[in-house]
Amino acid sequence: MGCLRQFRAKLNKDLVIEVMRLVKVPELALKFFIWSGRQIGYSHSTPTYDALLDVLCFNNNDSVPQHFLREIGDEDRELLGRLLNVLIRKCCRNGFWSKALEELGRLKDFGHRPSRTAYNALVQVLLSADKLDLAFLVHREMSDYGCSIDRITIGHFAHALCKAKRWQEALGLLEKENFMLDTVFCTQMISGLLEASLFEEAMSFLHRLRSNGYLPNVVTYRTMLSGFLKKKQLGWCKRIINMMIMEVAVLVRPFLILSCMLIAVLETMFMHTNC
Repeated sequence: MGCLRQFRAKLNKDLVIEVMRLVKVPELALKFFIWSGRQIGYSHSTPTYDALLDVLCFNNNDSVPQHFLREIGDEDRELLGRLLNVLIRKCCRNGFWSKALEELGRLKDFGHRPSRTAYNALVQVLLSADKLDLAFLVHREMSDYGCSIDRITIGHFAHALCKAKRWQEALGLLEKENFMLDTVFCTQMISGLLEASLFEEAMSFLHRLRSNGYLPNVVTYRTMLSGFLKKKQLGWCKRIINMMIMEVAVLVRPFLILSCMLIAVLETMFMHTNC
């Protein structure tokens, strides 16, 4: 690597990524990655870790070969920990929840702790795959490690619990993690309740929202109207529209336009129903 010293001052994220992609040979790309990470004034970022993982044969079916990980660990233990955490997140972004769990195990086998970001990404991908029980197990583990759940992840959690008709647990989780039931969380939970056909419960969350000092917004009403329409609950749709009109003082003009459009849609649907 001595011949590369002349390029130290020019090292940046884009250059490192481009070199690894051009080299293509995993062994050489790895050596360059390790060398560049040691240079003063430069440090690797998530995109460079991603690029290395691509070169090291990350794809839908194969894991990064163990000998590459051992080589990284022998050279720089902290670098290996960061790479494995990025690998878990990369699996999650691609929807590979099973592989993400495997990589979580490998990370711990190498003696590293999962990062808060990796844990939250894993919980999210499990929830998106309807693996609610596994998500609970990962959440419990991350809590034991002292990693807190973030706002986006707990919103997904609340939605999934409501979709599974476990809305009381969703409220308990929000309280346990010190999150207030605000407009965003309430909207996510209402969405889940409507998917579960719990219409009365969904409406009751509007009252919970107001009792906490918040008001429904454009997204809340749009979520409710869309949810009721998907379930062909036209009566509930009319009720929501009436609520929107009554709250005209706090609603923006696009709501009125949306109301008119939806009324027309409902009238058309009623006509087809009566035919």
